Order: sequence, then structure tokens, then C-alpha cells
Amino acid sequence: MHLSYKISIPKPSNHMLNVKISLSEFDFDAPFTFFMPVWSPGSYLVREYSRHVQGVRCFDEQGRRVFVEQSDKNRYTVNCQHPDFKVAPRSISFEYEVYCNELTVRTSHIDSTHAFIHGPSVFMGIEDHAMKDLVLEVEFPPLWSNLSTTLKDISTERAVFKYQASDYDELLDSPIEIGCQETDGFMYEGKEHWWIYWGLLPKLEWNLKQDIEKLVAEVAKVPGELPYEKYMFMAHFAPGLYGGLEHSSSTVLAFDPLKMVNRKSYLDWLSLVAHEYFHVWNVKRIRPKALGPFDYQKENYTKMLWLSEGLTVFMDELFVLRSGLSTVEEYLEQQKTNMNRLLSTAGRKFDSLEDSSFNAWIKLYRPNENSMNSTVSYYLKGGLAFFVLNAWLKPFDKSINDFIAKLWSDYKSHPESGIDEDIVFNIIESLSDKKTRDDFSYLISGTDDLPLEAAAKECGLEIVFEQSLKVWTGLDMKFQAEQVFIDRVHLDSPGMKDEFNSGDELITIDGLRVMKSQWDKHSEWLKPEQKYQVVVARHGRLTELELTPARSPSLIKEIKVLDAKAVSKAFGL
Repeated sequence: MHLSYKISIPKPSNHMLNVKISLSEFDFDAPFTFFMPVWSPGSYLVREYSRHVQGVRCFDEQGRRVFVEQSDKNRYTVNCQHPDFKVAPRSISFEYEVYCNELTVRTSHIDSTHAFIHGPSVFMGIEDHAMKDLVLEVEFPPLWSNLSTTLKDISTERAVFKYQASDYDELLDSPIEIGCQETDGFMYEGKEHWWIYWGLLPKLEWNLKQDIEKLVAEVAKVPGELPYEKYMFMAHFAPGLYGGLEHSSSTVLAFDPLKMVNRKSYLDWLSLVAHEYFHVWNVKRIRPKALGPFDYQKENYTKMLWLSEGLTVFMDELFVLRSGLSTVEEYLEQQKTNMNRLLSTAGRKFDSLEDSSFNAWIKLYRPNENSMNSTVSYYLKGGLAFFVLNAWLKPFDKSINDFIAKLWSDYKSHPESGIDEDIVFNIIESLSDKKTRDDFSYLISGTDDLPLEAAAKECGLEIVFEQSLKVWTGLDMKFQAEQVFIDRVHLDSPGMKDEFNSGDELITIDGLRVMKSQWDKHSEWLKPEQKYQVVVARHGRLTELELTPARSPSLIKEIKVLDAKAVSKAFGL
């Protein structure tokens, strides 16, 4: 079978990508099926990419129409023996268009300034056939000067852009940026590392490329080798953007450029870079068995995203600290924020890390107003579970670095297959003892609170709580013009006990009109344990309720350093 793809962008302002798949050296006697992926590895949600497909048609080498029929939402069956369209082709061309106007790291976007091609959202495959040695040709407007991808360049003519993918997985796993994007890079360990970005950046006091280079050196130091020939950091900068998606030899990052002038937000950017880059090892190679080979047409369930994402979350801010790009004080402030977010999530009492992982497809990526009451993020709790594990390894003179090294060694012994929980727990036991293994296993499968205070103490730290004097209603607000609406009602909060609902519009409190411009003043004069008469609009009807606020729950005020040497040893500084 010989399979090649050609994509073209005749008019970028229309957001349309033309796709042509040429197939030859194939048995055309039996019907066969093209499919569009429904999800992207690394982002666990069925995204229904086929909703943007249009104009599907098929021709033989002589231009004769070949019968093609849509068989379900994302599959198209070609039948060369159909009685009304019977042909005996030597080759066929399967063609369609894709509407690309969603600027995220997991979708494609085309406009007059650039084209970002995310493979799973545009490239169909052939069902039940091994797709190897694929060729991709790209045509784009002549005023665009750059094409950036990690696919192998096999072009033989200057004006013809041809690339090769070893298989369908690599084709989908190799994003493409086309336009006039900024390009730069550096060498590390004799390998090219490209830094490219689309969008405008304000003048910054920090050097993005140099900081990325520092992160590469620090992250790569832990596993000890680079499992790629070249690597590409591909970024999109525009207001409101945030996100990242890992690939085997690249990452796509999205960030709000105006936030980068703020030191705290810039540290968030650096953590995002470190997070996606560490995925080169953890996820793209060290992976749960369910995550590769992939089934692109349905959910791929795993209970181990606490390893894939939790470990990566714990390491990303730590890599920034180890690189000298943040201070211990800034790092501990980040951990305080993470811990307070977890303590404010009532769903941690009901949702284990295993369950959170397994249900990512329907819960984490589809949050609603009750999510914080019923679920917990395997990113957030998973990262803090590894904070605890790192502390537990310290008495055995081991650390998270030793754990990662063992994971990497295990991967190299069987790179064709993933790992299961037993392998992970066996590694932990080999670094510590059976009790530590069993205790960590319980953290993953259970819903008890993480022993954060004891873990911090083991690392030379002290977690200091405080009882806030602020009033607490347990009601999170959202605003529409001057109107004030309840967005979320926290479990067991005064607002829930007093029967307030998400979606209620606050009209008056003790007869005083509630408006966005006055909301801070309203919330300031509320007192704990005092009763207030509240009028809300609910489903078009005015309803009178009574609200009795309480004092805010205790949260972490600070994480103190008690023993600087112990901190340095615990976190590999």
C-alpha cells in the first residue's frame, strides 16, 4: 500500500483546508473505510473532529467518480464494486475539506496570518490497515515564508514542500505551523531545539529562549538522555489563551502575552513549558498500557493519569526552581496555592485518583457547577501525591529523581508496551519498602486526605494554617453587565444549607439592591452568624431566602522553611 497526503490552503481567510489522500498499490476489490479521529492523545475528550469535514468525494486515476458513503459520524466507506459506480482503479484520490477556525493546542486554525495544523483534526486514516511510510505535501500562500514541523523533510525542489512520516501515529503527532512565525533555536547535546512562535509579544524583561534552554538542560538531566533527533517548542500568543499539548518531538503552547509581563504569570508560563517538555519522557514514552497503540475512534480508558499528569505537575514547578528561574520562596508559594486549591475542593472526599483518571473523558474535560463538589483533578491531587512520595523516599536516601530513573529504565526494557500500576508500585517498593508501596497505593485508590503536613515536615518545612476573619457564604459569583449571578455553590457551605442554587440572580440583600459595581461593598458588610434576607430571581420567579454566613474555613497561610539543608536535599537543589 502506498499512501500520500496533500494539503492546500487556497484562501486562508475562509479558514478552509483542502485535503487529498492518494492511495495506490492496494486491493480495491473489497470495500474499505476512511476514518477521522475523534480525540487527540494527551487531551482526553471526544472532540468529534468530523463535524468540521465537508465535501467528501473520491475519484480514480482517470477522474471517474468512485462510490463513497458515510457509514457513521466519522467513517466513510469506499466501494469500487458498487453496481452504479463500478470501477477497477489502479489508484484513487479521496478528497475533502476541513473548516479550521478554533485556536487551541488541540484543534486547527487558519486565518490570513497563519495556519496551525493539528493532525488528528484534519488527517483521516484507513481502518484496519497498517499505514507506513506516509508522504505529506503542503501547499500554502506564496507570501508566507515559513513552515515549521518535526516531520522529516524530503523535498527535492525549493518550491515543493514534502515531508515523510514513518506511520500514521507520527503524522498525527507532528503539528505544523505555516506563515511568517518567528523562528529561533539552540543546540543541546548536539541536537537542534527549535523555538518558534506566532503572535505578538510585549517587551519583556526576561529572555524566553534562554529560559527555555535552561529548562531543557534541567529536565533532560533527570532521565539522562534525549530520545529524539530534534525538538520543537511551538507557541501561540494571543489574549485569553492558555494550554499545552505534548508530542513525541515537539510541544504546542498557548499563552496570553500580556500576562507574561507579570512575574507570577511568567513563572506559570515556565512551568507550562517544563510540563510539556517533560512529557517527552513521561507520557509519550513512559505511558499506561491503554495509551499506545491508540484507538483514535473511541475513548482509551486508563486509571493511571495520576502518573502521566500528576508526576508531571509535581515536576514542572520543581524544574523551574532547579533551573534557577524561581526562588525557594516562589516555589513554596506555588505549593501553598496548589494545596489550598485541593483543600477547597470538596470532591476530593469522594473521587479517588484512579476514578478521576478513568472518568476524565466525561468529567475533567466537561466540568459543571457541581464538579468541585463531586470530583478532584488528577493533575492537582496527583501532583501533591508525588510531593508526598518524594518526602516518603527521603528516609531511604532516595528521591523523585530515582523514581523517574527507574521508570525510564523500565520503559527502555519494553518500549513497545506501556506499564501498569503494579510496575509503578514495584518500583516504589524497590526504592523504599513494602509499607511505602502500600501507603502510596492507598493514596491513589482511596479518598483520604493526603498527609501534606507530615510530608512537608520530612522535607524541612512547616505548613502554617490560619483561620481567616473573612465571611464565607460558599457562593461563587459571576457577572453579566451589572447583574450578579451565583455560579457555584460549595458543598456543606452556608449557601448550600440555605438552599441557594447555581444560576440564581441576587436581587437584594436586606432590601439593598445587589449590583456588580457594589458587590465588594455588599460582601464586606456581611457578618458571620448573622441572618440576612435575600431575594433571588430563579427561573423567572422572585424567591425569598435566608442566608447565614459563616467564617471562612482554615487554609494554609504559608509554608515555612525550618531546615534549609533538608529542603535543598529533598528537592534536589
